[in-house]
Amino acid sequence: MLKQFFMTILKAFFGSVAAVIGLVGTFVIMIVAIAVVFASQVDLDEQLTTKKLSPSFVAGDVSSNNKLLEIPISGIILGERQESDFFQALGGYDLTYGYDIKEQLKQASEMEDIKGVLLNIQSPGGTIFGTKAITDGITQYRQATSKPVVAYVGSIAASGGYWVASSADQIVADLGTTLGSIGVIAGPFKYYDQVTSEDGGAFMGGVVTQGGVETTYITAGSSKDLGNPYRRLTTREISTLQTGVNNAYEYFVTDVGKSRYLDPEFIKDEVGALIYDEQQAKELHLIDKVGSKQDAEQELANLAVLKDDYQVVRDSGSNSLFGDLGVMMSRSFGNPSLNSSSNSGACVLATLPLAYHGDVSVLCR
Repeated sequence: MLKQFFMTILKAFFGSVAAVIGLVGTFVIMIVAIAVVFASQVDLDEQLTTKKLSPSFVAGDVSSNNKLLEIPISGIILGERQESDFFQALGGYDLTYGYDIKEQLKQASEMEDIKGVLLNIQSPGGTIFGTKAITDGITQYRQATSKPVVAYVGSIAASGGYWVASSADQIVADLGTTLGSIGVIAGPFKYYDQVTSEDGGAFMGGVVTQGGVETTYITAGSSKDLGNPYRRLTTREISTLQTGVNNAYEYFVTDVGKSRYLDPEFIKDEVGALIYDEQQAKELHLIDKVGSKQDAEQELANLAVLKDDYQVVRDSGSNSLFGDLGVMMSRSFGNPSLNSSSNSGACVLATLPLAYHGDVSVLCR
């Protein structure tokens, strides 16, 4: 009996110790996490300040003096990175900043040992200006160096993603890829007619549209509340937005037509904004070859007249330990810069003309 009593006391004691250790352990983990966050923020700040291209080995002959720079372009394409963007990875999505890629290409053009660039694209597109920054960077790189650029598509190069790919000398698409979507979209702009409730209860949810609810925006300036879901777009607003989308579409089609040697009218009438698999894309001359990433690397090496004497490198600055951990952590925080409400109450990206394939409203959740 006494033994059982002492055993109970000991269990309680060690249980309390374990609980304390658990709390301390959690606290330590939190401290480490915060340290990683701040360290990765410092790492990001340094990248923003110096933007020094630091190639590291990925594949090929590590002893070769000839380097092929692989540049990943994945997820949603935005414009210029801001210091406040550290906690703003769009949950579940990768982000590519167009002006970061343009800077990488500029630095690569100044490095004699880099003999060509491989764009590793897995992107549904994004903003027009972010996409255009990359295509301008590719054009400037090619003009400054006369060195080749090959685009490899591993899963998707749609809309802005394809726009980027089309700027390369050649496009190699792997099996099972999605390509095309040569078009521009803006919206959605929602209108709920006679809304009585935005919450139908625990089991229903959604919007109830009987009886009407008056929603007032205090604004100055015609159409300042553009995107207000409680009123329809006016004829003038639709016309203005359509003109902006048409202008962006003309840029898109003109660039792709010039890069791929395709008649812009063929792109508009025959290709359209549909998406295609790699075989259909090849038949439409949207890509050059169907092949693996290794095939794309070899194609780039052949264009650079290197045969097998090359190594593939990637900028190590974008793949630091702190940077990777920071990105993983930041994804849980959402992206306030993208889904925050403006004065109109609309998602920022939903109000911009986008070279993006997919449901734009997802970007605003």
